[in-house]
Amino acid sequence: MKYLFPLFFLFIFISCDDGNDPNRTGRVVIPIVEMVVPETTEAYSQVSIDIQAIAPNGCHSDLVIEADLTEANRILFTATAFDNGNEMCPDVLVIEDSTFKFNIGANSEYIFQANEAPFDIIRDTTVITQ
Repeated sequence: MKYLFPLFFLFIFISCDDGNDPNRTGRVVIPIVEMVVPETTEAYSQVSIDIQAIAPNGCHSDLVIEADLTEANRILFTATAFDNGNEMCPDVLVIEDSTFKFNIGANSEYIFQANEAPFDIIRDTTVITQ
C-alpha cells in the first residue's frame, strides 16, 4: 500500500495537461462587428458600450475583447482568440458579447473605435452634455 501512494502522484504529474497544445498557433485578431455607443451623456457619469466580436469558425477559442485608452479621450476596442490551427474546423461561429462601463469626465467628446486595419474600422462618439 505504501508503494501505491508515490505511484499515484507520479500518475497525476504525468497526466496533467500543461496547456502546450501543439495545434494552437497563437492568438489572432478577430473582427468586431458591432459597437453600440450612446450619442450623449452627462459629465461625470457612467457610460456602457456594448461590443460584439465574431470568429469565423470553431477552430477559434478563448475569444476576448479588450479596451485600450489610446489618448485622453480615445478608446480602442480589439478582439483576439486562440487559433487552434486545425485544417478541419467546425462550421460554427464563435460569438463574444461584452459590455464595457466607463466613467466619463468633462471632456466635450469621447471617441470610441473598434478594430484596426485590415478589418473594417468602426468609430463612434459620445458628446458630453452639462
